[in-house]
Amino acid sequence: MKKIIITAIMTFIVVSGFSTTVTIQAIGFAFSQDSVTINLGDSVNFTINANHNAVEVSQATWNANGTTSNGGFSVAFGGGVVLPSSLTVGVHYYVCQNHVASNGMKGRIYVINASGINTINLKPNLFSIFPNPSSGRLVVNYNVKQNSEVVIKMRDITGKNTTVLTNESKTKGAYTETFDIDRNQFAKGTYFIELLVGDKKSTLQFVLE
Repeated sequence: MKKIIITAIMTFIVVSGFSTTVTIQAIGFAFSQDSVTINLGDSVNFTINANHNAVEVSQATWNANGTTSNGGFSVAFGGGVVLPSSLTVGVHYYVCQNHVASNGMKGRIYVINASGINTINLKPNLFSIFPNPSSGRLVVNYNVKQNSEVVIKMRDITGKNTTVLTNESKTKGAYTETFDIDRNQFAKGTYFIELLVGDKKSTLQFVLE
């Protein structure tokens, strides 16, 4: 029994030692930052005044500037902390119920499983990207060693939101391609560019400001 208690205490220390609390503020009628990326196990502290709250809603409600809760986290007027138990892996959409309709006051929390990132095939040898961080335009440099099908994809940290940037046949040679990222589809946060040349795949991480 004593051994079990010690193990539980050590587990708590390890987990809490690596968790952090991210702060979201209200500046005027906007959340700052309105989109954040956190690790599974982190908390989010809403530092907002008594005129604002933060209620989790569905993506459809968020897109429509609606106010109906989806049963997720709810931060009272004046602020509070959202604990890890309410922040599962994926995208959490939230709004200020007082001001989303009139001022578009809303945001997103991207929750990633940090331990899972290590299993992603992050091999930069096939290509490079710049600038990183990017403000919306991304330049991709890559080489094709023999005639191949080339597919370039961009996806978010959860893997659910993916767009194909290039899908075409390429002859042998060096290529530079420039892409303008759709900011209506991709908000600020961490993303991945995946390059597939024939049967070889490589993935690089970048930040969209």
